[in-house]
Amino acid sequence: MSSPMTTDQNLCEAPGCKNWAKADGRCFTHRLTEKKFEKSSDDDGKTVIVPKKVIKSTKDAYYGGGADEPHVHVYPGGAHLKLGKNRYNIAQDGAKRLSRAEVLAALEGHGLKDTLAPWVEAAFDYFF
Repeated sequence: MSSPMTTDQNLCEAPGCKNWAKADGRCFTHRLTEKKFEKSSDDDGKTVIVPKKVIKSTKDAYYGGGADEPHVHVYPGGAHLKLGKNRYNIAQDGAKRLSRAEVLAALEGHGLKDTLAPWVEAAFDYFF
């Protein structure tokens, strides 16, 4: 009886994923979520896959921790990014407060940048 092959060709092609892949090159999880992901480039010019978040209503539009923990909160009439004590208002009373570039700049160098940035983008897309 032969053992299964253990080369990289059997791993999912999604960057950083160590799950076993099917014939199409994707693991079960990445095949299911493929339509929820978009491609972008990192600083090295390599292609990476980042989650694409779409906010359809403010009912479930919250990601992250509480109070002074990092989070993105979208609520009726407004949205903000919170990093510790710093609050970056995306919208208040339906009006834009900071530009997309200003809010994304606040995430530069933050450990949760890749996780929170799609939520920030989705908040801007939701309101504007």
